[in-house]
Amino acid sequence: DDAIRGKEEAVTVFELIQVRDVQALAANLKKDHPEERRRTVEVLGQSRNPAALPYALDALEDRDEAVRVEACVAVTRLSSVDHPVTLDALFRSLKNEKSQRAISAQIGAIGKLCTTDRILGLETFLESEHDRVVANAVEAIGRVKDPRCTDLLVSKLASKNNRVKANAAMCLFAAGHLEVIDVLKPMLMHSDPLMRASAAFAIGELTLLAEKERLIEEWRTRAPAIKSFLGDLQECVPMLVGLLRDPEAAVKRQAVIALGKIKDRSAVLSIIDTVDLERDSKEMIRDISEALRSIGSHKLVREVISRLK
Repeated sequence: DDAIRGKEEAVTVFELIQVRDVQALAANLKKDHPEERRRTVEVLGQSRNPAALPYALDALEDRDEAVRVEACVAVTRLSSVDHPVTLDALFRSLKNEKSQRAISAQIGAIGKLCTTDRILGLETFLESEHDRVVANAVEAIGRVKDPRCTDLLVSKLASKNNRVKANAAMCLFAAGHLEVIDVLKPMLMHSDPLMRASAAFAIGELTLLAEKERLIEEWRTRAPAIKSFLGDLQECVPMLVGLLRDPEAAVKRQAVIALGKIKDRSAVLSIIDTVDLERDSKEMIRDISEALRSIGSHKLVREVISRLK
């Protein structure tokens, strides 16, 4: 029995270990109702049974968009990384796909499963007219640590789309380009709330991507760059604290989450002060509580705010 949020009593939780009769379940993929096929693909993806993979790959060609999107999720769960049959199927379906939603899902699946230069097959999607597709392509290509991939993303730092710009900055930072924080800082003051929210998220992620040991090791050869990055990161703290008063809830939330990742104790009082029970959602209160726990605030403070939700 486990404690479930929103429930006072303990709830018995059952874990799906494996679906045994995959063939019988997959028979539902021939049904006419698309929602039934979508739910079947979802269960196949959660089955933890490798025998379900061929059926999930076949579903990439389903006539219904929602089924094809669900198939991408299922495939990422069932396939091993760099599995040639899986990647062949994903690239093939991507070539013929017309739905932007499905294209985005297929690119996301390829990004999670491909770690070789085959990822360069997504290069053309960096020039898509659809920002969601471009953002997913940036994220997918950026996962592969290859200079050719990194070079493709540099121009995306100038994108006018918040997610494309932030994704490019995070990918380039992971590849060792510490200077991208200079791109993110001005975004914190942008007039577009989506830019502010994306910048806050990305800066928080940089602190997770930054490897302390690597920074220490590189200090001898890249001291100016390391010092500049650490100084810029510290400079972001008061800027993020300022966003705690942002009129847009999404911006405030990302600022809270970012400060929790940065773990600067000077932000604790500001985070506490920003709690607004009349306007803050339960999710916001939860994020504030998690940020304070991450930073290491006083136990009493954490417990009081946690109870407020």
